[in-house]
Amino acid sequence: MPASAHEVLLECISHAAAWISDDSNCEIRCVEYINEDGAVIQDASLTLAPHFVSLVTDNDLQLTVTSLRATQFSTSRVAKEDALTLVKRACEGTLYLGNRAAALKIPDSGIDIYSESLIRDRWLSPLRFRVSGDRLKYLSELESIRLDDSLRSNSTPFDGIGELSQWLLLKAAIDGTSPSGITVTVWPPVELIFSECSLKNSQLHLKVKVAANVSLPQLGIAVRLTSGSLHTARMQIADAMTWAAQDSGEFIGSISLATTDSVGAQILVGYAGRTYVRQWFWDPSKSSSPRYHALNEFDPDLKGLKQALFTSPEGRDFEKAVGCIAYLLGLSSALPLQSNTPDLVASTPRGRHLVVECTLGISDFSKKLGKLVDRCNALRKSFAGATLTMEIVGVLVCRLPRDQIAARESELQQHHILLATKENLDYVMNRAWQVHEPDALLDAAIASMTAQHRIVGQTSAE
Repeated sequence: MPASAHEVLLECISHAAAWISDDSNCEIRCVEYINEDGAVIQDASLTLAPHFVSLVTDNDLQLTVTSLRATQFSTSRVAKEDALTLVKRACEGTLYLGNRAAALKIPDSGIDIYSESLIRDRWLSPLRFRVSGDRLKYLSELESIRLDDSLRSNSTPFDGIGELSQWLLLKAAIDGTSPSGITVTVWPPVELIFSECSLKNSQLHLKVKVAANVSLPQLGIAVRLTSGSLHTARMQIADAMTWAAQDSGEFIGSISLATTDSVGAQILVGYAGRTYVRQWFWDPSKSSSPRYHALNEFDPDLKGLKQALFTSPEGRDFEKAVGCIAYLLGLSSALPLQSNTPDLVASTPRGRHLVVECTLGISDFSKKLGKLVDRCNALRKSFAGATLTMEIVGVLVCRLPRDQIAARESELQQHHILLATKENLDYVMNRAWQVHEPDALLDAAIASMTAQHRIVGQTSAE
């Protein structure tokens, strides 16, 4: 039975109370419009994290042009009680912006709330939920033009409402269909240090970071070892970790475990009974994937692939790396050679075809999306003309983390385009040694897109 809005609200507040730590970092972003009702929120975000998680600190913004007001600021060392108050007020549709408050326009039906926690099969699970208000009145074409011109001529210039949206990672433009809202994100007081975790030569090495005031008995770190299809061991290991205090206040916990014949180890990290991260590590010396061994032979430890995927500034390098990812996942893929073509075309064992566009950021997001939609439609038309009935799926691959693209996700969903982000790329690289079932992965991605339909500002018919 689906949870009611009130049940979700209570769960989100309880979840936040368990995870928020003293000395939290806080960042707030907000776009308001001034109309006959006064100033009301169009889109906003509130992010809270332990002090060792860096948030944006040098991009504070106070901007008012025509009917729009934009605000961005961050604070540090926020007390737990004050941080929890911010969350509770956001659940009521109010956001505190320093010396004033901003509020959602509340519909007659009341506030709606949706939490990503309702999506059960997630690998990285910060507390993230959205409080939705009423739909704001759509700006006329002339009003939108005046707003763009005012932003360009402002003392702090932005290239129109589109660039302001990209800067704030919010949906600053009113489209008349998406409800206004506040997205709240709370990161837990524990972090798995991925760069210092590994499974090699039958030794599992783990490191975690926790805030200074955490209750270690509430910290959950579980390990599940697997050998092929068999689970050889399951254990909780938080009590066995060695802890070292850091000058900055947090603690680092570490442990090394012998894993004998285990091929992989799944790590389950949580706090106060709520899961934060699920992560697999695989022993490359015991990999059963011929595709991994083929790439690893000529690119030891896949160092070149990782550089092209995560750090190279060259878009073409990124496209080639995505092609390698497709190969590791068991897809048959090709990089077309003409200029006016998709970055990648791939097919699954069941014959479904993927049309893929790659981008390093969101500056060319709309352009990439437009091309991807057109090329998917062109391929569907071509297949229909040849009496082929294969399914065509469009995929946009972006190097950025998902929370930096959240403001644009609704555009993808309107066209049924899948989005792969840094989290997805990390997932594949951490499981590169495993044999994958590409059709099952594609089914899961499509199901996840459907399940997340409401979190990006779309509501189902009430």
